[in-house]
Amino acid sequence: MNKEAISKGGWDHLHDVILDVTYNEGKLSLNQKELEELYDELPSHIKEDITHWGLNDTCVRDNIWEWYDLNKLNQNKDE
Repeated sequence: MNKEAISKGGWDHLHDVILDVTYNEGKLSLNQKELEELYDELPSHIKEDITHWGLNDTCVRDNIWEWYDLNKLNQNKDE
């Protein structure tokens, strides 16, 4: 799914996942540009799931949470 096909509700779901995963780190609130940059970084299998199931799907959101936790939060802790 390309970014242009994602609805406002879809972006809201992605925003909420990031708020949830960063809850203990200060609740990171990304703006639209940052959300789009984050989307670009997602692995292809997660983007395929977004296309098939949507950003409101629990499994998709869980996979984004896990990916963000492993690739973003832990990366920032090491810096």
